[in-house]
Parts: sequence; structure tokens; C-alpha cells
Amino acid sequence: DGDDPRALVEMRAAYQALDDRLKRIDDAKLRAIDDLAADQDRIFQIVLTVAILLMAATSTIAIWSARQRYLTIVSLRDSEERFRLMFDLSPLPKALIDTQGNVIALNRTFTTIFGYAREEIPTLDEWRRRAYPPDADRERITARMAAHMEEARRHGFAEPEEIAIVSKDGTRREMLLSAMPMEGGILASFTDITERKRAEKALHDEVTRSDAARQTLAAALGAMTDPVAVIDAKGNFIHINKAFAVSQGYPAIELCPSRLDLLPEGRDLYGADGSKLPRAEWPIRRALRGETCVDLDYEVRHSDGRANWYANISAAPIRDAAGAVTGAVLVARDHTRQHPAEQPLRAEKRKTDPTPNDAQHS
Repeated sequence: DGDDPRALVEMRAAYQALDDRLKRIDDAKLRAIDDLAADQDRIFQIVLTVAILLMAATSTIAIWSARQRYLTIVSLRDSEERFRLMFDLSPLPKALIDTQGNVIALNRTFTTIFGYAREEIPTLDEWRRRAYPPDADRERITARMAAHMEEARRHGFAEPEEIAIVSKDGTRREMLLSAMPMEGGILASFTDITERKRAEKALHDEVTRSDAARQTLAAALGAMTDPVAVIDAKGNFIHINKAFAVSQGYPAIELCPSRLDLLPEGRDLYGADGSKLPRAEWPIRRALRGETCVDLDYEVRHSDGRANWYANISAAPIRDAAGAVTGAVLVARDHTRQHPAEQPLRAEKRKTDPTPNDAQHS
């Protein structure tokens, strides 16, 4: 009713309350929209940041991968260059051979020593044909080479093999073959042992001659009736004859001790004045000290009941090329019959026993 003032006031108050509520709702909507916009902005920023980071990571990975590929290529190139330099400048002859037997490369030393360029021996079979002219060794040596390389290919290693190789100029060389498997082939290396083999042969020939000389010396000593002994610097007997063994109380050489200091006691040397000679002054020991003793007369006395006898002893040192004493030689001669002290006894013995006694004193 338009005529009731109180009702009009209440209506205005209700409208005002509704308007305020609508304003609050509008304000809440605006704040919600602002908050949503802010959230969307933050989400966008986060997504953008993640995208940038992902792009950066992808770029970094790509750059790292590219760098690694570059470093690998450089490393391989450097490795190949080092191998090429080591291969080409090696002091040992080397050959690179593929699995089909084609000669891929030869180093300078190979060409220098064997005389062949790669164009002359494009295959292993061609090199074998040239290196081994038809003779009795060709089949055997080529078979050994093939077996050696096959063993290296299968097991990754093969014991070095000694083989003979004929160079282009016809020179025969003794070589030590070593084969090492590589990707796609075999690396063959050769060590020249020609001089070593010659030295070994010379040593073998010298030993053979020395054996013959020792046999001759042993035969000569065995034929001598005077005791003879040759010893080294340490007192080991190198050669003795049967007469020496008998003079020491042994019926055979095999029974005589092998060293000077193992000879039995009970035997002494006395000089012309009747004085006992110290063992350090015996002729053989003086010879080991570098002295030479010639035609020294001694009486040999035994404490085991054997007859005494008179000996004429000579001893001299054996020296090497530098003059160092390496041993000594002793020669003793029984001259009991010629000694003046024995003459009256022998004259008296001949009166009762006219048969001469030519047996050597022991």
C-alpha cells in the first residue's frame, strides 16, 4: 500500500539489503575470477618454465651427444694416426693382413729388410712363393706360418715361432714370427734372430770342439804314467788320470774324490831338509794362488802303512785372457829309484833279489 509510510520504509530496507547482497556476490565473483586468472597465470608460468627447462635439457643432451660423437671421432682418428705412426716407424718388420690373406700394409722396416713393396706381394700366398723358393723347407715353413696365424686368430695369442725367410736379394734370415689378431685381420711382426742363431751355432760348434778337446786331453792324461791333475779355482778336479788316483790310494779314477779338500788325510810332504811342509804351501795350493812351482823334490810319507816315496812335483796356475787364475795343473813324477837316499837300499835288495821291480810307487 502506497499510503503506509512504514511499509514503504521496510520495503526500501529490503531492497537495500538485496542490493548489498548482490554487490557482495558480484564482488565474490570478481575476486574468484581474479584468483582464477592469477592461478592460470601461475600455471602458465610454470608450464612455460618447464617447457624452457625441457628445451634447455634437450639442447644440452643434443650438444653433449654431438660433443661425444666429435670426441669419439677425434679419438679414433688420433688412435688410427698413432697406430699408423707406430706401425710405419717400428724398428721391427710388420705386415697387416686381412682375413682373406690380402696384404693391407707393410711398414718401412719390412721393405728395408726383406726388400719387397706391397705391390710386389699383394697376397700372403704371393709372399710365401717369393720368400720360399721351391725346396725341401718351403712346404714345412709355410705350413708352420699358416698354423701360427690361425692359432693367433682363434685364441688371440700364439707363442712366437722361429722361421727362416728369404729376402728379395736372396739373403736367408732367421726370424721370430709373432701374430696378433686385429679387427678384420692379423698383425704379423718379425724379430731378426739371425745373429743370435749364428752365435748359438758358433757356441754349439765350440762346445763340440771343446768336448773333442776334452776327450783328447782325457786320452792323453790316461796314457801318461805320471800323476796329473787339473783343478778349477774352487778346488774341483776337472781332469785327473789313473796314475793320480793311484797316487792318492784309489785303484780307479771313479773312486777318487771330486774335490781337492776331500782327499784323505794321512799323507804329508817333507822337504830335502826333512821338515814337514804345511798344506797351504803344497805346490798345487801355491799354483792356485798364482805361483809357478817347477821340479820341486819332496818325500811323500804315509801314516796308513803304505811305502813312502820321493816325488818330483811341478804345478802352475791356469789363467784366463784377463790374467785371473781360473785353476791349476799339477804333474808329479815318482823318482824314488833315482833318489840318493834310496840307492844303498836298492843295491842291497838287488843282492838278494836280482829281478828289477819296475812297479810305480803308490
